[in-house]
Amino acid sequence: MSGDPFHLAAQAAGLALPPAVAAFHRGSGTRIWHGEAEVETGRNPVSRLVARMAGFPARAGRATIRVTTETAAGRSRWARDFQGHVTRSALQRGTDRTRVIERMGLVTLTLALRATAGRLHIDVAGIAVLGVPLPRFLCPISETIEYQDAQGRFAFDVSARLPMLGRLIRYHGHLTELEPTAPIC
Repeated sequence: MSGDPFHLAAQAAGLALPPAVAAFHRGSGTRIWHGEAEVETGRNPVSRLVARMAGFPARAGRATIRVTTETAAGRSRWARDFQGHVTRSALQRGTDRTRVIERMGLVTLTLALRATAGRLHIDVAGIAVLGVPLPRFLCPISETIEYQDAQGRFAFDVSARLPMLGRLIRYHGHLTELEPTAPIC
């Protein structure tokens, strides 16, 4: 199996991905990406607490971002480093081969993929906290897309908000893969 769970789920669903998005999700081993992101946090103290429990950055503004992906056998581990604040997650395909399961701390998300107009949309189809599924009305509303920007880079717009509490997080920007460096003898 070559590629991370998003690549495999998109293939199973027959989704066409823009070249930069396909390149981000294809392949295996350790890959490092860097770029910039604009981070926006919620204003409600409860939404900020929930965002922190999920491992998201606490402060807003422009940030350099470094994403390390480690992929093998259709599973991935991601580390998103927003200038020293690292959010980690583990990903795998769901029992429905067109979905992705992402674990972030105490939270497990079931993600559904769809593609429209050259964009990959990633929707939250379910959420569990400590293994207990939450009712739909408590689930975050996610408007997450991945696309190829005008410069041909992998670009993203990730957002989540809670009903009645508002924004948890939004971060949007772009990434470029770092070239592997030769080992030093």
